[in-house]
Amino acid sequence: FQNTVSMSQALAINNHGSVVGTREVLEERGPATALRTISFYHGSHGTKDIPIPDTFTSFESVGISDTDIVVGYATRPLKHQDGSLRGIAWDSKTEQFFVLPVAEGDKINQAQGISADGKRITGYTTGPERLRPALWEFDDSTQQWKIIILPTIHDHNPYLMSGHLVISPDGRRIAGCCTEELRSDGVIDNRLFLWTEKRKGEWEGTRISTEYMYLGGINNRGEMVGSLYGEKGGRLPCYISPEGKIVKLELLPGDVSGEAKGINHQAVIVGFSDDPIGKEGGPELCLWSKDGKAR
Repeated sequence: FQNTVSMSQALAINNHGSVVGTREVLEERGPATALRTISFYHGSHGTKDIPIPDTFTSFESVGISDTDIVVGYATRPLKHQDGSLRGIAWDSKTEQFFVLPVAEGDKINQAQGISADGKRITGYTTGPERLRPALWEFDDSTQQWKIIILPTIHDHNPYLMSGHLVISPDGRRIAGCCTEELRSDGVIDNRLFLWTEKRKGEWEGTRISTEYMYLGGINNRGEMVGSLYGEKGGRLPCYISPEGKIVKLELLPGDVSGEAKGINHQAVIVGFSDDPIGKEGGPELCLWSKDGKAR
């Protein structure tokens, strides 16, 4: 990989070893120390920087399918007439961009996950007083993406911005934490929901846990991983069964926080375990097996 002296990072990898990530480079115009972020792709179709879509000022990838479709988001100045944030799909072979459509009346959306076949993308769409979970499906006949709004109790589900809407590799399960109650004191109660497709294009959401967390991933069996809020601050890694049972994962000796980032079909979990705040130590890559033991 073409690394840089400041920061380079891999963000996602598919089952064929294709990788997307970002690196920082010096800005061509402006102060000599100014940095800008470039997204890159390395895989079946070569090694290349991902360009910025027309009318946008930046692009960052978040995932890649087994068909080498890259999903991410692009930004442009606030109050832009066509929205400042939009989900993007990029075909690494043809280098064609697709700007994901917003729901009627909305101007902003964000993509957060993609199925293995590259046909389904999850994220959210937002407009006045609403933020809703969304699924985009690719229509082979029109070669366009169409949007489906997933059913929720309330239209305003702001926790999706940070908590993420994840999709299983086979595209049959979607999970996210959405609003269950808008309390009179202004607090929003969030719960974990799982959506499954009952008929083509018709999805049903079921609350499977009274807890809420940052989601890291979901496998084809519906097993999930995420990160709960710790009682003393920070996050704690957890496993969530398809029925919604939550099991807190252990940390490495002496650590106080951590996050679970992904889970495979064998229920092996990957993430990190972190030391207390201070000059010494830092996060360490961590694997958890089915028994919840960390190594």
